[in-house]
Amino acid sequence: MSTPEPEPDQPKPGLILVSHASAAVTQLDTAISLWFTEGDPISIHTLAWASLQLVHDQGRKVGKPSELMLRILKLPDKERRRAGLVTAIGKHADRRYSAHNAVEYPPGLTEDVMYEAACCCWNLFTDLTPWMRLFTTRYIAENPDLFKPDLPTLLERLGGQKYLAGLGRRDFAKEVVPVLSREDFWFPPPPKEPRQT
Repeated sequence: MSTPEPEPDQPKPGLILVSHASAAVTQLDTAISLWFTEGDPISIHTLAWASLQLVHDQGRKVGKPSELMLRILKLPDKERRRAGLVTAIGKHADRRYSAHNAVEYPPGLTEDVMYEAACCCWNLFTDLTPWMRLFTTRYIAENPDLFKPDLPTLLERLGGQKYLAGLGRRDFAKEVVPVLSREDFWFPPPPKEPRQT
């Protein structure tokens, strides 16, 4: 039996090198760029979910799993399968999903998945792409009740939470990108606060 060849550091000419990390980052960046341009919601969700699964799997190996994925994995089997059904229908046409010709889903779920994937990227790589920075800022502006009360001071530096949340996605990007591109401005994505029930 031969020893498997190590993975190359550089791709052969004409090829690209794909790693789990690069796939997770590019899938999430693509999902976010589509989201800001109001692209196809199923494509956005499928890319975001694939990215989250990758960073969860990588993070689990080093003790930094996705909290969202851990919660989903603890659900009863039927609910767990339902959580991934939108993605499964968007990717597969085999007999496992033949009972589901269509499924309803709330688009806000995709935004939660993208935020969670961005947080996992931060936990694993201690950096975010410009697309991830832009999206996490938008998510925080639209969902201030999910975060610690001191967070609004950060949003005030961008014009205020109400102002930011009131902008359309494209206008938000135009307004916020110049500020987020400054090195002295950026902050890591904050964790969500547990909801009080």
